[in-house]
Amino acid sequence: MSARERTDERDTAASRRADDLFWHGAVEELGLAPDLDRLEREATEEEHPRLGLAERLETRLSALPPLPRTAAITAGAVLATVALAALLALLKAVLLAIGTGLPALLGERPLEFHASLAHVVALALILIVLLSGREPGTPTGLVAQRAWSQFRRGWLLLWLAWLALYLWMSAYWGRKASDAAGFWNDWGAPVADLLNVASSAVFFYLFLVLDRPSVKADGLPERDRAFRRSLLGVGTVCGAAALLSILGRLERFDLAQFGPTIGSILVAISMAFFVGRLSDSHLKVRRSLLAPLYFYVALQMLWHLFVMAGGENAVASALVLFGALALKVYLFALLTRWIQDGKLQRYFDEVAFPRLASDLVGLDEE
Repeated sequence: MSARERTDERDTAASRRADDLFWHGAVEELGLAPDLDRLEREATEEEHPRLGLAERLETRLSALPPLPRTAAITAGAVLATVALAALLALLKAVLLAIGTGLPALLGERPLEFHASLAHVVALALILIVLLSGREPGTPTGLVAQRAWSQFRRGWLLLWLAWLALYLWMSAYWGRKASDAAGFWNDWGAPVADLLNVASSAVFFYLFLVLDRPSVKADGLPERDRAFRRSLLGVGTVCGAAALLSILGRLERFDLAQFGPTIGSILVAISMAFFVGRLSDSHLKVRRSLLAPLYFYVALQMLWHLFVMAGGENAVASALVLFGALALKVYLFALLTRWIQDGKLQRYFDEVAFPRLASDLVGLDEE
């Protein structure tokens, strides 16, 4: 390399350093420089993430020798079992104390009346929120938007069906004592069973909207055939269950126990289908959040045993009703959060209803 070439190279390097210093100074002056301390903290957190309580316990246990580790795990399991049993016993005692003490405070009307009235108030407030709340986001695809509209209609219909059920039950429990051999004693329980089975039909509908292609698309007129056939099957099964339950309540054809039991089982199954669909991995929700809803599924089996039995089961019936009310509020809060976060909308758009050619054409036209 000649002396001239070495001089030119040095001049070029000096010019580059000058440019770098100029831009560095300009970035610093404008406040656009990266926060090196923050970047270092983030890198440190990525390399050494903060551990939760369970992870810290697991780390400490794994450091112990095998025998002490086994002893610690066994002791922890025993303590947790005892604590859970004590908590359940305390909860039972509190609920029984409330159930036996309320009649003196609430007057002559049965506990079931007040539990049903509490349902009416809560369901009315929920419907007001549903009808007056801000409009949530919608999926992107045109087909997914139509399916989303179906889900929202079914979601509203569920709360309307429950409101009708508990309005009827409030009237039933409020008039039963003064109508010893009249209309309410004859038809109160059968109509309540009918409305209860109607809510199961809505749960099946919501499940099918989540599970099946439920709307037609351009060039695919039979896309929703399986959905329509499933709806026909749901209507048939729900109608048969409602008929058996009503005949059982009227003590016809020796169905006094079998009919209402079938109705309770059907409602539990419909809720199980719906809750199970919410556990789809694509929704990316914590499974622990669904545990109370599965408890609600199990609670439905007590409908024919306690809720409409009355008499000496008044306390148990009221406790079941109040438990169902708390779980209804939980279900509403959970799905409302997912709707506001866009989880359900993304499910329709990306998983259950992938875009078709008709979606892409519609987007081009926009």
